[in-house]
Amino acid sequence: PVTTRLVEIQAAIDAKNYRQAETDLKQLLDKNPAEARIFYNIGRVASLAAQGIADEEQQRAKLLDAKVAYENVIRLAQTQRID
Repeated sequence: PVTTRLVEIQAAIDAKNYRQAETDLKQLLDKNPAEARIFYNIGRVASLAAQGIADEEQQRAKLLDAKVAYENVIRLAQTQRID
């Protein structure tokens, strides 16, 4: 189900509807908190959205969101390797 939902969310990303994609990814994350692919896509959507932000402070905040999401991917990968 996660893969199917990620494919569906990709349609919103392709349409550059980043707000909808972000909302959908966060809902999916609530149900699957240990799924690195969701964090990766959250980071990707945040970085794509940041490209269209003119305000430097808002852009910086969005890029920080992307960084945190990517850090979660690494954290999960390290945790899964240890287990």
